[in-house]
Order: sequence, then structure tokens, then C-alpha cells
Amino acid sequence: MRLPELMRAFGADKAARQEGRGIKSALLANVINADSLNSSSFGAVKEIFVLHLTLSSPVPPERFIAAMDRQINFPTLFVLFCGGKHMLCAAIKQDGEKGIKVGKRYFSPWLEEKDVTPLPMWADSTDKVYLAIFAAILPLSVRGGEDAQAFTARYDAVEKLRSYDKKLLGELKREVQPKKRFELNTRLKKVREEIQKLTS
Repeated sequence: MRLPELMRAFGADKAARQEGRGIKSALLANVINADSLNSSSFGAVKEIFVLHLTLSSPVPPERFIAAMDRQINFPTLFVLFCGGKHMLCAAIKQDGEKGIKVGKRYFSPWLEEKDVTPLPMWADSTDKVYLAIFAAILPLSVRGGEDAQAFTARYDAVEKLRSYDKKLLGELKREVQPKKRFELNTRLKKVREEIQKLTS
């Protein structure tokens, strides 16, 4: 299907269609399921679509991806290609009362194509492949027993704490009263302990 037809099929709005003009090609590259993994393990994730988008510029077409992702009822990994590099993009998807709920979308940085890493040996089920996708996107180590949702929730908690850490540091630099500086340092220490707990 040509891109204009594809955009009409999934109801892209004007902004998404505008971004779509910068996409040279779109390809359904793979469908990962228990059969394709030669696995008898059936988990919460039944299938994972892998879509390749070749771009004319290194600016990710976020609205186009969001519009397309909303129309796909399965977890989807978008692999963007541009100038000899690639970027990974995926969002947590869950079954909800009104259908599939698409959560926050995550993007990796642009990576050299030669750095494409095959799925790890532990990714022997669709649930583990789904987790491995987010582990490849986000700069955080996976903990034993985590699924993709728990992993991304922990990453979000770390990012929130790091943002708060930065805010406290700014306040500390501006504060001159010893008592308030002591209070800020105490809060800063607790925040960094929490970050350490979540990242170790």
C-alpha cells in the first residue's frame, strides 16, 4: 500500500499527514509470535509487529507514528532509518475496557546501523521479546522478574526523580540561608538514594 493510501486507512490528521511526506517507505518487516520464535511459551503478548520506516530527515515523525500505532491492535516496534543510522520506537499497549490503550512512547537515540543488536538469548517468548525491545531503547538494566510494563514504570520513576534532583540543585545554588541549604541537601540526599535503589 502506498503511503497516502496508508495514511487515509488509519485516519491520519493533517499534522500526521504532513509528517508522512518525509517518509520514503514503510514496510511490515516482521511479525513476532510463538510460532516465529519456535516457542511453546504463550504469555500476555500474543504478537509483536515490527515496522520499518525510511525517513528523508532525522526528525522522527512522532504524530505519524502515534496515529499509525493507535490503529494497530498489537504491540509494535517502529525501526526508523535515516542516513546510515537507525532509531527504535515503541509504546506500552494494554487491553482496556474501550479497546487497546496506548501508553507513553519511547525513542532510542540514533544508533549506527552496525550496532543493531540481536535479541538476547533470554528472549525466548513474546513477553520476553517485548521486554527486550524496551531494554534496547531505554538506558536501564532489566531486573529479574520484570515485565515490559514494570520496567518502563521504573524508568519513568527514575526520570521523574532525576528531574526533581535537578530542580533541587538549582534551588541549592540560589539559596544563601544555612538552615534552608541544610534542608535542601537532606532532600537531595534522599532523592539520590531513591535513584540508586531504582537503578542498582
